[in-house]
Amino acid sequence: MATASRCLIEMAEQQDYRAELAYYLSPLVIQTVALSDRMEDLPMLTQAFIEEVNRQEARQLEGCSQSALELLAQCRWHGNLDQLKEAVLVACQNSSGPRVEAADFSDSVQRGARATRYESTHPSEIDLVAYVESIEKDLIARALQQGQQNKSKAAKLLGINRAKLLRRIAHFGLGAQEEQDEQLDSTAFREANDEHGAES
Repeated sequence: MATASRCLIEMAEQQDYRAELAYYLSPLVIQTVALSDRMEDLPMLTQAFIEEVNRQEARQLEGCSQSALELLAQCRWHGNLDQLKEAVLVACQNSSGPRVEAADFSDSVQRGARATRYESTHPSEIDLVAYVESIEKDLIARALQQGQQNKSKAAKLLGINRAKLLRRIAHFGLGAQEEQDEQLDSTAFREANDEHGAES
């Protein structure tokens, strides 16, 4: 098995890698997600690295304090797991208490966290209503599809009554496409009958 940090096929297309070797080594491509895009895994990964230290040393650490985890969450982690692991190992060595504290992390981690705090002085606005409505619209559309456009079944899947579902369908304009499809189906049916009548 061979691993690469860049796609070999793309490198071959750019003349940066031998094409035949790239295709030979790339029958299966597994694209991993960057640590910065899955920060919900940070506490579990940090604890795993601390447990690794605990297996090798007599002193046993409980884990990270909340302030330490918040510090780690503010970093970008361009080096992904290797960078995080190195940071946690250094913090474990610096720790004098039962848990790893924010102050135990190296100056580079502290600077990285501080840098992200001041990256943007104009935070982007979040339209909560629009975001929630987009999720609701998607759920209703999926329930209608799963219920084969039967509104009673869809309402039951969503845990709401049929009247409320009808109001939300009208609000989101989800019934418009269904009505168009029904009109097209009925038009096609009439045209087919007319053709059949003309032939007979």
